[in-house]
Amino acid sequence: MDFAISSESMRLSDEYTIKNCGVSAIQLMDRAANAIFNEIESGEYRKIAIVCGSGNNGGDGYCLALKLLDKGYNVAVFGKTPKTDSARYYFDILINKYPFDFKEISKLTNITNLSRYHIVVDCLLGNGIKGNLTDEYIGYINVINTGKYIISCDISSGLNSDTGVKSPVSVKANKTIAIQCYKPGHFLQDGKDHTGELKVCDIGIEVLGEKYYICDNEFVKKIFLPRLHNSHKGDYGRCGIVACSKHYVGAGILSYDSSYSVASSCEKMGTSSLSVGCGYSYLFVPEMMLPYMWSRVTHSCLYSHKDLKNHKLDSIAFGMGIEDNNEVFDIVCDLPCKKVIDADGLNILSKNFDKIDKLKNCVLTPHLMEFSRLTGLSLQEIIDNPIEIAEYFANKYQVVLLLKGPTTIITDGDKIYLSTSGNSALAKGGSGDVLSGVIAGLLAQKIPPLESAVVAAYICGKTAEFESEAFCKQSVLPNMIANDVGFILSKILKDQF
Repeated sequence: MDFAISSESMRLSDEYTIKNCGVSAIQLMDRAANAIFNEIESGEYRKIAIVCGSGNNGGDGYCLALKLLDKGYNVAVFGKTPKTDSARYYFDILINKYPFDFKEISKLTNITNLSRYHIVVDCLLGNGIKGNLTDEYIGYINVINTGKYIISCDISSGLNSDTGVKSPVSVKANKTIAIQCYKPGHFLQDGKDHTGELKVCDIGIEVLGEKYYICDNEFVKKIFLPRLHNSHKGDYGRCGIVACSKHYVGAGILSYDSSYSVASSCEKMGTSSLSVGCGYSYLFVPEMMLPYMWSRVTHSCLYSHKDLKNHKLDSIAFGMGIEDNNEVFDIVCDLPCKKVIDADGLNILSKNFDKIDKLKNCVLTPHLMEFSRLTGLSLQEIIDNPIEIAEYFANKYQVVLLLKGPTTIITDGDKIYLSTSGNSALAKGGSGDVLSGVIAGLLAQKIPPLESAVVAAYICGKTAEFESEAFCKQSVLPNMIANDVGFILSKILKDQF
């Protein structure tokens, strides 16, 4: 499974490899440059601009320039005098061998527009930048962004490699070559919008530090064991969807559908739990809603909220459209099964935080604002350090936290996963309801909470990508995702997706 690491882990890994593995910084630069050289050589680019900073990322660019010039490419190098010995090594060779192809940049002198080049290679800033950039570097980035096609070395200049936040601008790359392994900044916050096509190049660095694992099809396939012929619906669990209020009818249908898969909106959550394999889906709604639901709910058992205590459930998804219903929340907290707490359930929890002790080993699915309410931290504090804060929270309260965003962070306080699937088609009310139904459907089958949350986020994201190809991001609705989540799961399990 692929993984990402923090900027500090990358720095320590680089240092360790140079000190202990018989590889010099000069050799590592050569390998990184070679990876970008191969990308350029595989295309039809003859006129190339390379923008180099004063650090080791710039050294990669100077090494790349030598390789291209030696091969006869038309290359213009815009750079700053290196501050590291290894970058200086390639810089000195370049200005001695090809003095007329280098122009020093200083406050935008000699670099104003790069649109005349077939490709621009961004080697300005690499892994580890913190805080906002100076006006000088903002200017350099704006000029790089005039390029027709941009390749960034390791990470787009201006992106924070740990958070994905631009500072306050970033190179908008068409392609990024990640050196050795992915960085969280490729995926979080602004990362996806500024990274373009992402490839990783192994240059032989011994990786140290905590790994943030990236979910993929192989992980999903390991979670779903073959079903026995000699089995029945009771073997695959009973999932309860506890949702809805007089103002929010659709939430329950979306969760029902995603635990099975039928088209209409309070049915969706329960159906989505069935779509991923659970045996029974129970939909619990306000009693006054029952007459209006009877003709719409086709796959789930339908009950009122007050019937919740009368059923033995293996999992519950709670909170979708429930509004401020403390009475039902208290019942859910006391039931002996795994739970998913979402939406209004999280808002109730934030006002009754002492109840979190009753939710150990359960899944909480906040977006940033909901997580801010739970933690008492500001949005900016979370954005500036999302992975560590999520990990700390999950560890302290012994829950699985699924923090929604462009890339979803899932952690139990020990392991950390990133679900990079999905797109802005999910940025619509109801998408979270579908996700909750999928998680609950997996929990009902005795799949552990961490794995249930990771797989559910990944499958829902892949379904959104599929729907966006068939339609467009603007037109995809949550009930479409709920309808097809089982179809996409089947494609993954059959190696067809």
